[in-house]
Amino acid sequence: MGTVVLGMEIAAVAFAVYGFGWLVLLIGVPLIVGTLLIVLVATVSERNRRIRQERAEQAEQARKLDPEGTVYLGRGLMSGFFELPGLPARPDGQQAAPPIPTQPGPPPAPGRIHH
Repeated sequence: MGTVVLGMEIAAVAFAVYGFGWLVLLIGVPLIVGTLLIVLVATVSERNRRIRQERAEQAEQARKLDPEGTVYLGRGLMSGFFELPGLPARPDGQQAAPPIPTQPGPPPAPGRIHH
C-alpha cells in the first residue's frame, strides 16, 4: 500500500512539474521524502507489533500447557538446566518450583585421607 501511495505522489509531482515547471520540485521532493519516511516507520512498527503478538501467543500457549507455572520452558536446548543460585527461574521473577533442600553427607571416617 505504501508503494502505491508513493507512486501516486511521484506521478502527481511529475504532472505538476510538466504543468508548472521545475519550481514545484521545491515542495514536491520534500513531500515525497516525508511520505517515504512515514511508510518506512509504519513498516518497521508493524513488523515489531507482529513479533510481539507472536511472542504473546507463544506465552499464552505455554500457559495453557502449564497453568500452574511449574515448568519454565525458555529459549535454547538446555535452557534452565544450569541455573545460577539466587537468580529467578522465570522472567516474571517467580521461582518455578521450590528449591530442593540439600542435606550434608555423613562425616568422613577418621582414618581416611581426603583430597
